[in-house]
Amino acid sequence: MNEDEFNQIVNKTRLSAKSRKAAHMVLVEGMRQVNVCQETGIVPSQLSRVLTVLERENKTNKVANLALPNTENVLAISRAEAVKAVRDLQGDNILVRNAPDNGQSIGKVLLKTDYHLVQDLGHEEVMVHELSKIDRSPAVGTSVEFHYKNGFAETKLRMLEKERGGR
Repeated sequence: MNEDEFNQIVNKTRLSAKSRKAAHMVLVEGMRQVNVCQETGIVPSQLSRVLTVLERENKTNKVANLALPNTENVLAISRAEAVKAVRDLQGDNILVRNAPDNGQSIGKVLLKTDYHLVQDLGHEEVMVHELSKIDRSPAVGTSVEFHYKNGFAETKLRMLEKERGGR
């Protein structure tokens, strides 16, 4: 077990500092339990209980991590799906940009995934927007303008000149 895993698990318990130290010596440093007992003064039965508590917490933690998908992984997969779909649609030479923290983008919505929207910027460029960071989700085919400020966008629908009657 590495240091981060140990800290994540032990912080969910109410073990004393002495018990934490002994468990760290066994689980992270790889020391033998008998040597840890001699060095720390903890009795073998107490060390055994501490290790059982941490083992149970570790199993619970692993099950919880399997049950709930990592948000970053889900977003990365959705973005990858969006990029693949737009490259299938417009070719591999398309330049894919990320949405800015501050700035704007104007263009037609090409496609959506569960968590992303892809906007055509013209000149063989597209921008991938995270749906949770835009105030409303326009329909595919809609011309839209996104104004980003501090990572979040306000959406303005645009009408093309010919849709307005050529004015």
